[in-house]
Amino acid sequence: MAIGVMKIPYRDLTKANVSRPASVDGVIDNLNAQFYKWCEENEFPQGLLSQGILKNKLIYYAEKEIQKSNEKFKINSGWYLYGPCYEKGRRYESSESSPSIVPMTDRVSDEVSVVCKELVPRFYDAFLKKSVRRDFLGYIYSKKCDHMEICEYYQAKHGLQSQLWAIGGSSEIEYKSIQDDVSRAVIRFDSSLYDDVYATFAGLDPETVNQINVFGGLLQEHAEKMSRGEDSQAFFEVIDEVASRAILGLAHLNYSRTFEAVSKKYTSDIRDHHQLRADEILKHLREDNRRLYDAYGKTLAAGA
Repeated sequence: MAIGVMKIPYRDLTKANVSRPASVDGVIDNLNAQFYKWCEENEFPQGLLSQGILKNKLIYYAEKEIQKSNEKFKINSGWYLYGPCYEKGRRYESSESSPSIVPMTDRVSDEVSVVCKELVPRFYDAFLKKSVRRDFLGYIYSKKCDHMEICEYYQAKHGLQSQLWAIGGSSEIEYKSIQDDVSRAVIRFDSSLYDDVYATFAGLDPETVNQINVFGGLLQEHAEKMSRGEDSQAFFEVIDEVASRAILGLAHLNYSRTFEAVSKKYTSDIRDHHQLRADEILKHLREDNRRLYDAYGKTLAAGA
C-alpha cells in the first residue's frame, strides 16, 4: 500500500514553548515529521518509523538533544520496560503501527539529525538481522543510559531477558553453553536488585527482592536439564510468565522514578499511577512463586 505524505511546517524546537500538556502533541508531530524527512534524505525505509522501539528512542533522545539549548523542552517521557520512551509511545512500546499518511517537513534540525544518524542505521541493521530486542536494545542499555541508578539493572535485565527469549524460541540458542549462559545472567540480575543504589532508587525492600529472585534459581534448574538434553516446556512457560510479570512490575517502578513532564501535577499523577501499578503486580509475588514451585514439583514427578 502506498504511503501518503502530509507536509507540515518546520519548527525550530530549540525555541519551542512547551508550557502545557496540550502543546506536547504538536512538538511530537513535528519531531515525527523531521524523522520521516531524515529517512527520505538518507534512503532508509520510512516504514522503520512504524516500529515502536525505534520511535520511542528517537523521540526520547531528540528531546535530550533539544534540551541542551532549551532546558524547558519536555515531552512526557521516562524509562519503562524497554528503556527510554515517551508516554503515548509507552503504550505501544514493542508494537508496529503502519501509517497510511506520514507527516514530513522540508528540513531536519541538527538535533534530530545527530540522533537519527546514530540510531536509525543501527536499528535498521538489527532489524534486517531480526535482532532488534537483543542487539539494538543492548546498545541502548549499555551506551545510552542517562540515569546512573538504573544502568546496571537494565543491562542485567537485558541479559536475563535475552536468555528467556532464546529458550522460548524467539532467537537461536546454543544448548552446549545454555547452563553457563543462564547462570551468568541470573547472577547478574539478582545482584542488580540487591545493589543499594538501584534498590533505594526503585524503593525495593529486601523481602520483595528475595521474592523476585525466586524464578532465577528455577530457571537455572531448567537450563541444567536442557544442557543434559531434558526439557519441560510447561515448566518453562510458568517461569517465563512469572519472570515477565516481575520485570513488568519493576518497569512500572522505574517509570514512576524517571518520568518527567512539563506539568508538575501531571508528572506527579503519572508517577503515582505507576507506583500503584507496580505495587499491584509485586504484591502477587508469593502467589506467583507458589505456582512456580508447583510446576517444578510436577516436572520432577514426571521425571522431565
